[in-house]
Amino acid sequence: MRYGGIVILAIVAGVLGVLKLFETELTYPLDPTPIRPADLSLNMIEQQLVTGDGTELVVWHAPPDPGAPILLYFPGNAGNLGNRAQRFALLSGAGIGISALAYRGSNGSGGSPSEAAIIEDAKLLTQLTAATYPDREIIYYGESLGTGVAARLATVIAPDRMVLEAPYTSIPDAALKGPAPDWLDILFTNLWNTDQHIKSVTVPLLILHGLEDAVIPVELGRVVYTNAGSPDKELLELPGVGHHNVWQPEVQSRLITFLKG
Repeated sequence: MRYGGIVILAIVAGVLGVLKLFETELTYPLDPTPIRPADLSLNMIEQQLVTGDGTELVVWHAPPDPGAPILLYFPGNAGNLGNRAQRFALLSGAGIGISALAYRGSNGSGGSPSEAAIIEDAKLLTQLTAATYPDREIIYYGESLGTGVAARLATVIAPDRMVLEAPYTSIPDAALKGPAPDWLDILFTNLWNTDQHIKSVTVPLLILHGLEDAVIPVELGRVVYTNAGSPDKELLELPGVGHHNVWQPEVQSRLITFLKG
């Protein structure tokens, strides 16, 4: 019996280990390569954000033009900040300030990512940004994974407005590309329950979602839009657009207009 119990425990531990590895690969397939703005000829500077636990994180920053807002950019989990270089160039070229957070384990940032750690890091970045630019609007921009970061962050520190690109309702839902049974939550330590967090968001909200998105189906984005507590919200469903090509010219124009209020 004792031997049988040990075998069962070993099997359970093995299964849990495989599930944890699956969750990490699903949620945080981050690129740790330390790319710098200068490597891409970007008019941005790289800053170091030292967290409460001593972890050093990378932030790419461009100051706003006089009177312009500053955008806190929370990226998706694919690649690193360098993959967003064209976006940053467009935004900074329009005079909008940017502080883009490289999650733990990404783009030269130290540490290992988790929902709890990323939210604390995002809170710190928001607090420092508000102290640096006390008279400017602060906007959250969440892309894919980052939509969960922006939505949860907004429950504790409200922005002046928010953009969500390809949002998901939760990580289990995103894994199944549709509503997941409640019991599946026990297998995940990083839930990112955007469908719940978005209910408390009351600031102007713009959601962008491609109708051909095969990574995060637009049906999940529609739930996030429906659940959003904001009386001023808009969902742009983009025909012929997938997960990685949302920034079409007409979207860029609409986005800049929204960001500038």
